Amino acid sequence: MITTNNRRRRLESGLQITEALTELGIVHSEVWQNLTLSNLVRSIGSEKVVLEQDGNSLNITTEAAVVFVRFRLRNLILEVFEVFQFFKNTGRFFRKPRFDGLGETLKAGETPRNGARRLLIEELGFDKNTEEYPLTESGIQTLGPMESEKYPGLRATFIRYRFTYLPGWRLFKPIYIENRPNRLILYSLKPRWLK
Repeated sequence: MITTNNRRRRLESGLQITEALTELGIVHSEVWQNLTLSNLVRSIGSEKVVLEQDGNSLNITTEAAVVFVRFRLRNLILEVFEVFQFFKNTGRFFRKPRFDGLGETLKAGETPRNGARRLLIEELGFDKNTEEYPLTESGIQTLGPMESEKYPGLRATFIRYRFTYLPGWRLFKPIYIENRPNRLILYSLKPRWLK
């Protein structure tokens, strides 16, 4: 289905996306910043991701839960951050220099709070059966449009549902590793001093 509003149209299939890329002269290859066109199509179908052609640009809008995981010790906060992602199939590294907090794209039909809980379980390995994970809502933030880091040539907008989580020290580790079949993600801690 293509939804058209003036010059804006929503793209939902691989064929529509390929045609739009060709029409706009956006170069993409089999591996596109470690992701393929099929990754993009799959995201549009299963996650809260929308791709629209607006005149001469393609805009991808992603809804994500973002959690600031902070361990507190007196006036020192240790915040978990993503150091890098290593893609096993290509041997390439990916960093998110402009991104703060830990982010997880929401699945279709998933609430931001449930996406945040899933992030803590999947990315940091917190046990889903041991704790309720009391999350404090920190608001909604829209970033973009900006050049997409994952898909060069596309414009990206992020709708970020922000949460703060202050776990107990029993969950503390100096590093966290998420080992997925196609990539390895390393997380560490950065200090923030309170005044």
